[in-house]
Amino acid sequence: VSGDFYWVNKKNNLWIVIAADCTGHGVPGAFMSMLGVSFLNELVINKNIIRPDLILNALRENIINSLKQLDFQSDVKDGMDIAVCAIDYDRNKLEYSGANNPLFLIRNGELNHIKGDKMPVAVHETMVPFTLNTFDLKKGDTFYTFSDGFVDQFGGHNQKKFLTKNFKEALMSMQDKSMFDQGLALDKIFEDWKNEVDQVDDVTLIGIRY
Repeated sequence: VSGDFYWVNKKNNLWIVIAADCTGHGVPGAFMSMLGVSFLNELVINKNIIRPDLILNALRENIINSLKQLDFQSDVKDGMDIAVCAIDYDRNKLEYSGANNPLFLIRNGELNHIKGDKMPVAVHETMVPFTLNTFDLKKGDTFYTFSDGFVDQFGGHNQKKFLTKNFKEALMSMQDKSMFDQGLALDKIFEDWKNEVDQVDDVTLIGIRY
């Protein structure tokens, strides 16, 4: 069971790609994952909500209502950090919205780090509408969404966190590889770094080359 999940669906001319990290580990995290997948099926497939920021707004409302989260001081603060991408292959567009989780877009040897809004999909002291980011895509662009399990993993000589800086460098170093080979290389980097240290969190990483 996992507190991370990914969700992919084709709707009209769009591919909706989502990476999510739910609060809790084990069964509580898995319960939130099941809830998230169920709500996304309803919102995107049945209600045809396909714009990333609107998906997050509606998902947050559903989670707050289903868990009866009254206000940000409530004891029940379960929710999720999530990145939502909508890829339009007809218009060469990428739309992204994030709840804490970022998007990395790599083009021509440069990495653009687009930060998500600093609030989860849950009750929170800040609950403004989520931000929509739109990008023109070019052939060869690669972009990544992920949970924090990779960068937060302890390991190495001093058993410290892997950190975002090293994660960016790893991604930049393998742009000549296919996406399949990148996956193999990242898995090896993670296992070598972790070595005999226990894995601290679920790890989800989605990479797409346009």
